[in-house]
Amino acid sequence: MSTIRDVARLAGVSSTTVSHVVNSTRKVNEETAERVHRAIKTLNFVPSSLARGLRKKATRTIGVVSDFATNPFFGEVVGGIEEICCGEDFGFFMSFTKVRFDLELGIVEDLQRRGVEGLVLQACSSDPQLAETLARLEIPAIVFQRSSPDFRADSLCTDDASGTRQVMDHLTLLGHERIALVSGHFWPSHAARLRESVYRSYLIEAGIGVDEDLIGNGLYSFQGGYRAAAAMLRLMKRPTAFFCIADQVALGCLAAVQDAGLTVPEDVSVVGYDNLEFLEYLHPSLTSVDHRASEQGRLMARRLLARIQNPGLPFETIPVAPRLIVRSTTAPRRG
Repeated sequence: MSTIRDVARLAGVSSTTVSHVVNSTRKVNEETAERVHRAIKTLNFVPSSLARGLRKKATRTIGVVSDFATNPFFGEVVGGIEEICCGEDFGFFMSFTKVRFDLELGIVEDLQRRGVEGLVLQACSSDPQLAETLARLEIPAIVFQRSSPDFRADSLCTDDASGTRQVMDHLTLLGHERIALVSGHFWPSHAARLRESVYRSYLIEAGIGVDEDLIGNGLYSFQGGYRAAAAMLRLMKRPTAFFCIADQVALGCLAAVQDAGLTVPEDVSVVGYDNLEFLEYLHPSLTSVDHRASEQGRLMARRLLARIQNPGLPFETIPVAPRLIVRSTTAPRRG
């Protein structure tokens, strides 16, 4: 790789002059600047943004912390983050906690040592633990799908109460009463707990009542969704509809229904949550709650970059309104 000294030697100027031309930090006469640009082109010289950032104490990088590399929804969120960061000449480091609090702490500390200017956190720690971590941080942060008045950070949260009610309204209007919830109990997620809480309240208010046999742990995975749905389909009074906490869980549920010799939506209706981009091309195409994954990434990136520029901004929670997308996996209950 060519260095700034190679460029200076070829252009017949000092390294300092090359630096001024590259960084526009001081006016250089046109003839000299042209020689520098020709040398840069000849040598394919690429200025080191990291080195410039360290000198200016601004690395123009952020850290993004998620649960698993295989999380398809957060993958779409990251696409939105990348879009905004690229437009603002910011890079980012991606790290995964595997839902371990000790690993999360180590990752945050490592990113801080690397000089990131901000963090997007899909945190797995409890609210008090997370509040303590955020209080110790000396860099701006935004928390994904979590909010608390104790957080010294911005947050972005989907209105999951609304999303869940839309699902339940849709299924009950189709005549379903034995509606199973394939949740994610192991996950310390406010979203999962809120969706389950609203599901329970809805059934009670509708006079249907909660059947604990119809609540299963989908482990936020295809395999977990399959196992939970398969177990409930073996019940004497099986569910006629499944509400799945995430789309990858719903895909496992669909496979379990088919392996049980049943059809979707004629025998069993299935609803997911996240509206992953490829779902409309699935057959049958999945009914799902859309809360605009890529847009969430864009919103978080814009807010984080704004806070980096202006640390004194008041903390805020960015709301996201979900919308049920009805496709081919839901139909009126038979009989």
